Amino acid sequence: MTPLADPGAGYALLDFPNYPNVGDSLIWLGAVKSLNALSGCTPSYVCTRDGFDPEALRRFCPSGPIYLSGGGNFGDIWPKFQNFRRLVLEAFPDRRVIQLPQSMHFRSPANMAATKRMIEQHGNFVLLVRDRESLDLARQSFRCESHLCPDMAFALGPQAVGAWTHQAVFLLRTDIERGEGRGQVDPELKGVLVTDWLDDGPDTRLLNRTALPLARRAALVLPSQQPVCAAFGALARSRMSRGKALLGSGRSVVTDRLHAHILSLLIGRPQFVIDNANGKVARFVRDWTAEAEGVEMVSSVEAACRLLADAGSPVAPIWVAAE
Repeated sequence: MTPLADPGAGYALLDFPNYPNVGDSLIWLGAVKSLNALSGCTPSYVCTRDGFDPEALRRFCPSGPIYLSGGGNFGDIWPKFQNFRRLVLEAFPDRRVIQLPQSMHFRSPANMAATKRMIEQHGNFVLLVRDRESLDLARQSFRCESHLCPDMAFALGPQAVGAWTHQAVFLLRTDIERGEGRGQVDPELKGVLVTDWLDDGPDTRLLNRTALPLARRAALVLPSQQPVCAAFGALARSRMSRGKALLGSGRSVVTDRLHAHILSLLIGRPQFVIDNANGKVARFVRDWTAEAEGVEMVSSVEAACRLLADAGSPVAPIWVAAE
């Protein structure tokens, strides 16, 4: 990240994830923390995908790099994110645009070719990816600077949680990235919580109704977007707190979500990890966390249930971060 920061010019950070998925909020918070440390300042311009305003970006951030938030949506599984990248590159042909760490997945050669043209036409695009398979694909397919980089959520560091109340938390995908052969939780397994994290809590909903509209109105009259940046941070921290509470309530975690895996590492919970539909979870674990204490890849939910039922399975907390 260090060579990609410009301490003197400010920067924009786009695509704030104002939706309940906790993982994308972890990415945002890690990116803000990292970029603040590298540049010495908070973003000069921020926006959601739907709130992108090129003229406002030029006004608040007339120079410096434009960063796109990371995640697992570079490709054609989630086309609205790829369309957003195209809009940014077309609007700012004179600015360096840096894609923060992504997993790549294309189902269509035509979509891959369109992305290649988009990158070549811009000419100053930097792509960070978070697994070696994505890096190989990027370097074979695109004419741009490409680098391997861990997920931005790791910048958050160890996180404290309370005592567990369930023997295990099964935090399992309920969207299109759910693996077909994942299986079901054994109904005979006691003391477990089966959940996902795609619903906002009341605190987050209140922030969206009150703090964010006030911050946006303030930015209309102030020469700074800092109120919006602060409101985005509060929303992301609220979602992170919900994710920590969910995962921390388990003595161990079973998940097929990449950021439930990462957050379980940060809170010190042992875990059984299942791959998702496009293989990004297994690729990430293989390249970064396979040797981490308390991490075990399993083939299915049923396999995790069998291991949890085994008295010798690793269900004791690894460590607890200090408050």
